[in-house]
Amino acid sequence: MESGARNYVGSVFSVVIEALAGGYEPSLDFKTEDGALCHTMQGPLHVQGLWAKHSDTLDDTYFFKILKSLLLPRFELQPFHWLKLYVSRQPSGEFTGDCFFDNNPWAEGLAVLQELVAQWPEEGIFAGQKQFIMFRNCPASDLPK
Repeated sequence: MESGARNYVGSVFSVVIEALAGGYEPSLDFKTEDGALCHTMQGPLHVQGLWAKHSDTLDDTYFFKILKSLLLPRFELQPFHWLKLYVSRQPSGEFTGDCFFDNNPWAEGLAVLQELVAQWPEEGIFAGQKQFIMFRNCPASDLPK
């Protein structure tokens, strides 16, 4: 129970609070297809198994960069969007994963993640990664031009 609570507070909850408080990472800003500016707040990349020994070499922005172009058409003008993902590879090579955009299963994103997981090194070892990312429409982009 304690582990689950720490995980939630250290990933989803902290990102939601940061987004509501107006925080974001300027280097991850982007414009939606309709020209609205969007700010990105990323939770930490949580790793399991194989990735625990490689965590210092991983790029926390990797999933965002890979999925960004596929996400753009999904953005509607609303204050917030979020992406919650979990991917893993069992020692048998079996893929397990979830990819949710605004709490809805996102099959296209999950298919891309499954392809990435198939390319992970050191087969035969359990490996997992998960991350929560939140996007906030910049209020300044709503101002009349």
